[in-house]
Amino acid sequence: MRSTLRRLLAVRRRYAPFIFLLPTVLIVLAFQIAPVLFAFIISVMRWDAVEGMAAAQFTGLDNYVWVFLEDEWFGATLGSTLWTLVVSGALIHLTAIPMAFFIQTRLRRYRNTLLTVYFLPFLVSAIILQFSFSILFGNSPEAPVNALLLAIGNFQLLGIKPFALFFPTEPIAWAFPMGPYLAPGPWLSVLLVWWHYIGWNVLLYVAALQSYPKDHSEAARMDGANAFQELIHVTIPHLRPMIFFASTLTVVIGITEAGGVADYMFYLSFSQGDFGAACVIGVILFLLTQAIVWGVWAFICQRPALSMEPVVDTPPSRLATLWRTHIWRPARSLAIRWLASPPPKSAEHLRGFDGMRAIACLAVLAHHLGQRLLGYAALPWLFLPAWSLSINLNIGVSLFFVLSGALLSMPFWNRYLDHQSPPDLLGYVARRAARIAPGYWVALLVCFIVAGYALPETKYAAERSLSGFFFVSAFHYISFFPSDLNGPFWSISLEVICYALLPLLLLPAWRLIPDRDPARTQKYLMWVLMGLQIAHFAIVALFPTDAFEKGWQYGNIGGAKEWLPHRNPATFMTMFMLGSYASFAIARRRREPRAIVAEEFERPGKWALLWALLVCFFLGSGGEINPISRQPYVTPLFPAICAAALYFINFSDKLAAIVDNRLSRWIAKLSFGIYLWHFAVIELIRIYIQPKFKFMGITNFWVWAGYSALVIACSLILAALSWYLIEQPMLRGVQRWLARRTPSSAATIKPASI
Repeated sequence: MRSTLRRLLAVRRRYAPFIFLLPTVLIVLAFQIAPVLFAFIISVMRWDAVEGMAAAQFTGLDNYVWVFLEDEWFGATLGSTLWTLVVSGALIHLTAIPMAFFIQTRLRRYRNTLLTVYFLPFLVSAIILQFSFSILFGNSPEAPVNALLLAIGNFQLLGIKPFALFFPTEPIAWAFPMGPYLAPGPWLSVLLVWWHYIGWNVLLYVAALQSYPKDHSEAARMDGANAFQELIHVTIPHLRPMIFFASTLTVVIGITEAGGVADYMFYLSFSQGDFGAACVIGVILFLLTQAIVWGVWAFICQRPALSMEPVVDTPPSRLATLWRTHIWRPARSLAIRWLASPPPKSAEHLRGFDGMRAIACLAVLAHHLGQRLLGYAALPWLFLPAWSLSINLNIGVSLFFVLSGALLSMPFWNRYLDHQSPPDLLGYVARRAARIAPGYWVALLVCFIVAGYALPETKYAAERSLSGFFFVSAFHYISFFPSDLNGPFWSISLEVICYALLPLLLLPAWRLIPDRDPARTQKYLMWVLMGLQIAHFAIVALFPTDAFEKGWQYGNIGGAKEWLPHRNPATFMTMFMLGSYASFAIARRRREPRAIVAEEFERPGKWALLWALLVCFFLGSGGEINPISRQPYVTPLFPAICAAALYFINFSDKLAAIVDNRLSRWIAKLSFGIYLWHFAVIELIRIYIQPKFKFMGITNFWVWAGYSALVIACSLILAALSWYLIEQPMLRGVQRWLARRTPSSAATIKPASI
C-alpha cells in the first residue's frame, strides 16, 4: 500500500511542474497562438463573420494581391505608422535615457516625485490627451501654442524682429483636415506619442539603473570621464537589455496604435466586412513586427541565434555545392573583375569620393525624374516608399557641396599640417575656373538660345542669363534661376560663392594657430560653423521676400521668392565647411603614428550611409525648407552625416572598393555634365514630345519609364561630349600652364575628381 502511494506521489511530483504550467500554456494557445493561426487561415478566404465559418470561401492569394497591388489606403496608413514609429521612438529613447541617468545620479532625492510627475501622462486616456493637444495646437493664430510662438516671433525692436531667427512669424499648421475633422499632422503625432510614453520609458530606465554597479561609475570618474562620457561609454552598455526590452515595447505599441493602420484594419473588418483583407494586413504587421524586433536585437544586444545549442558544421548538399562552385563564385569573380576600379596612383587619393559624387549625381537625376510621376496613381503602395524617397533625393545637392568642400580643402590642410605656407591662390582660382566655367557657360548659352524659341514668354531672360554668366544670380529672386529651361543652374552661383569664401575662412588659421595644433584647429572650425549658422538665421530675419506673386504657381521667379532667403550662401557654406572638416580629419589621421586598420572604419561607414538614407527618407522635405532645422536639405544634420561617411569610407577597404567601383567612377567623371544637361532634356521632352511629362503629370509607370530612359541616354551623351570636348581639354590646359608657371603649384587632385 505504501509503495503504491509512493509511486503515485512520485508520478505526481514528476508531472507537477507541467500541471502548474498548463493554465498558462492554455491561455497562450487560446489567446495568442490560435488567433495568429486563425488570421493566417482567414487571410486566404472570403469570410463574413456574421454568416459563420460555413460561409467562408477559399480564394487563394486574391486577398494578398488586392492588399499589395490594388488597395489605395493600406500603403498610406502603413507609411504613416512606420514614420511615426521611427521618429517618435528615436525621440523617446534618446530623451528617456539621459533623463533617467540624470534623475538617478543628480536628483536621487527627488526621484520618486519626478517619476510620478513624468508617469502621469501615461495614465491619461489617449482620447483625452489627443483632445487636449488639439485645443493647444490648433491651426489658427488664436490657438494657445501658435499665439505664444507668434507673439515671440513677431516681437519688434527698432523695426526688426530679433526672435524671428528661432520662432515662426506665421501660424503653424499642426493638423490637417480629414473630412469634417482635423487629424493631427505628422509632427504633432510624434509630439503626442512622445508626451504619452516618455514617463513610462523613464521609469523603465530608472528601474534598470537601480542595479547599476557604483564601482563602474567611480572607476569612470577616476579615469577622468565627465558625465556625458560616463553615460555613453559606461551607462548605455549596461542598459542594453533594458533598451532592447523598451524598444520592443515601443515597436509593438507603435505598430498597433500609432499611425492609423490598426484603425484601417478595424474599418475593413467591422465596417466593410472584409475580414480576409484585414487578416492579410494583420499577417503583414505580424511579420513586420518580428523583422523589426529581430533587427533591434541584432543592433542593440547581439546577433540573434536560432538555438542555444552549439553550431555544428554540416557538409553542404550537392545542390549547394553546385550553386557555389559553378554559378555564384564565377559570377561574383566576374562582377568584381569588371567593377573593381584600378588602384589609386597616389597615396593622397581620397578613396570613396568618386563613388559618393556618383551617388549625389544619380540622386539629383532620380529626384527630377521622380517628380514627373504621380506615384499614388501609377504605383502600388508597395513601391510608393521608393517613389517618396526619390522626391526627397534633391538632398544630393547637399552631398555635392560637402564633397566640393572636402576636395578643395585637402591641399590647404595638407600644407597646414605640414607647417608649410598656404597653397598658391592663383592656381586655386585657375583650377576652379577651368573646372566650372567652360562647361557651364556653354550649357547656359545653349539653354538661352533654345529657350528663346521653346519658352518665348520667359521674363528677364537676358538679365538672368547675364547674372548667371557672372555667377551672381543667387543674390536676388529674379535672377536666382538663370534659365527657365534648366532650373539646376541655380546652384552654380552658390557653389562659386563658396569657392571664393573657402580661402577666406581657411587662411586665418595660419595666423591664428601658428603651432598648427589640431585641437585648436578643431575649435576654430567649430567657431566658423557656428558663425555660418548665425549668419544664416540673420539673413533669414533681415532679408525676407514679400508676398506679392510668391509661390511656384507664379513660375521660377515666384518659386525663387519661396526659396529665398533660406537658400543663402551661409547655409551652403556650412555644407562646404563640414566637408572641409572631414578633409581636415582625414589629413590629421594620416599623420598620426597609430596604424590605420581598415576594419575599424567599415562598420561606422556603413552606419553613416544608413543614417544618411534614413534622414533623407524620414526628414527630407522634397525641396521645401525643413521644419526642424529651418534650412534646406536638413542642414546641418544631413551634411554632417555625409562628412562623417566620407571620413570613414576613405579609410575603409571593402566599403571603399564597393562605393568606388568602375561604374561609379565613370559616372563621377561625367557627373558635372549630367547635372548641367539632364533638366534641359526633361523640359524639351515636356515641350515638344509629351506635355504630361511635367510635375506629377505621368500616371502610367511604363510611359514614365520610357521617357526616363530617354532622358538618361541623352544626358549621358551630352555629358560625355561636354567632358571630352570642353571640360577635360580645359583642365589639361590649365594643368600644363600651372606646371610651366611653377612645378610646385601643379594640381595634386586629378581632374576627374574635382
